Amino acid sequence: MTGAVIITFLNPAGPAVPAIADAQLFALDAVQVLPGQTQPWAMAALQWLDDPANALPVADDPAIASHACHVFACVAPWRTGTGTLVGETTHLTIVMANAAPGRDADYHRWYEEHHTPDVLATPGVAGVWRGRLADRQVHPDTPHPGYAVLVAAATNDPQAMLAEMAARTMGTSASGIRYAPRSDAVSDERTIHFFRKL
Repeated sequence: MTGAVIITFLNPAGPAVPAIADAQLFALDAVQVLPGQTQPWAMAALQWLDDPANALPVADDPAIASHACHVFACVAPWRTGTGTLVGETTHLTIVMANAAPGRDADYHRWYEEHHTPDVLATPGVAGVWRGRLADRQVHPDTPHPGYAVLVAAATNDPQAMLAEMAARTMGTSASGIRYAPRSDAVSDERTIHFFRKL
């Protein structure tokens, strides 16, 4: 799972779960990383590809009321934490991110050297994957973020895991651990979505 990924956010037309070929399906969780941020999508589907040029649109399906599709090429393959495996994923955070203008190199450096190691050291986190917007998009006229960050979790208490992440961000964790401050190379133009695996 290093080449590329199609991330399709969708809203089902009814109670039936849409069938998307070769996709990992996730449902929006009741708990969110940023509780005040609007969550317009009820589900997410991930389809892994060897080459982003092979990306195909989601087939018309009456079970899907609306959807948005983004294709990302791998920038940093899965890095895993200790004691958990990406294959055991129970939850997934999808960060639709952007670098500040002209700061892409600094953005990647902060993720590689600071934020990814910090997040991986958090109990419950299984792995982190990062991608950049691919040159070929299924829906090129749709607004797209420049980057995607996937954080896989393997936990039976997602609320406690997110609370610990927030505490480490704020420097209030009982563990005494504090995440490195967010770099100003990371744009505020980002959305964060927390899903549970179906």
